Amino acid sequence: MHQPLYFTPVVTALKADGSIDKEANLQIWDRLVNNSMSGIVIMGSTGEFFALEAGQKKELISLAAEHLKGRTKLFVGTGNMRVNDTIELSNFAVESGADGVMVVGPYYFGLTDESIELYFSEVAKNVKGDIFLYNFPDRTGYDLKPNIALSLLKKFGNVIGYKDTVGNWNHTRELIITVRDGGSDDFIIMTGSDAQFLFTLLSGGNGSIGATSNLYPELSGAWIKSVQANDLEKALAIQKVMERINLASAGAFFIPAIKKAMMLRGVDMQDYCTFPIARCTAGQTEILRAVLDELEPKVKAVL
Repeated sequence: MHQPLYFTPVVTALKADGSIDKEANLQIWDRLVNNSMSGIVIMGSTGEFFALEAGQKKELISLAAEHLKGRTKLFVGTGNMRVNDTIELSNFAVESGADGVMVVGPYYFGLTDESIELYFSEVAKNVKGDIFLYNFPDRTGYDLKPNIALSLLKKFGNVIGYKDTVGNWNHTRELIITVRDGGSDDFIIMTGSDAQFLFTLLSGGNGSIGATSNLYPELSGAWIKSVQANDLEKALAIQKVMERINLASAGAFFIPAIKKAMMLRGVDMQDYCTFPIARCTAGQTEILRAVLDELEPKVKAVL
């Protein structure tokens, strides 16, 4: 089994006027580092990359690269609709000190397999650093298939990993089989689901890039350590708790829900999101509070 990796696709803390909340972001990142997360991904889907201004993206990259240097791995979501914009932002991130970038393909129209490979090949040829492929079919409208990933990693030495955010975990399992049978044991395969962290490891993958670690980094950190210590009993106990974490019952969009839940757990931040994502209502907040009240003793019991 590979050494476990658990990256946090971190939220982006914003002020009421939509500007970057520097102090809140620093605090959030420190909280993750202090709870032994393997790495941080800024400007992923949870980080609202799709609605941040170009200047804000570079501001956030520079801030994270300076603050996290030497403390944990830093990857940056750099996918844009235009390939030249993706390449330019990716090279800015690498030159700023990021360990690599995570690239989702262009969205809106579904792409053919040929077009998908063409896009990522152009990115890989021109980016001067390591690249994670990011597969999110529900948002892009197409699947970055396992055979395409294998082709890309064989052609380009800087294509080092893959995040698979899919509803059907069998897709991730097929990816693992395809890549490992294709002779690449070093290629990093990560699920986009926290609850699939353990299954991915046991199947030959590397771990998770899961957003729940924003809310309970101490639980995710303990999960990493339990696997490293071969403590299967504790790992399974944490698995059961992770499967119970469901913020969707509040009826709010995931991003404001997790920001509000983080606030309820004591993180000094606000739940402002990029326009037009609405903040949680008072009623939704009370549901989240009840969810957390039920979860807290279960989390404490396994730590």
